[in-house]
Order: sequence, then structure tokens, then C-alpha cells
Amino acid sequence: MVPDVDVDQLAFATRFAITEPEATGALAAFLTRARPAH
Repeated sequence: MVPDVDVDQLAFATRFAITEPEATGALAAFLTRARPAH
């Protein structure tokens, strides 16, 4: 699990997925595991 995802990490992951299309699946898996820190 990824309990403490901050906005900068999320923005970086999104930019990476946009520039590296094969990373889109990995980003989706990451977001599925990520939970809000609140």
C-alpha cells in the first residue's frame, strides 16, 4: 500500500505516464493502491 502519496509524486507519475505510454498500466496500478493521507 502507498498510504502517503503527495501531490508532487502524483503529478510526476502522471507526466511520466503521458510521456511513456507503456507506463500507463503501472500508473493505474499505483493509483489503485494509493490511498488519501487523510
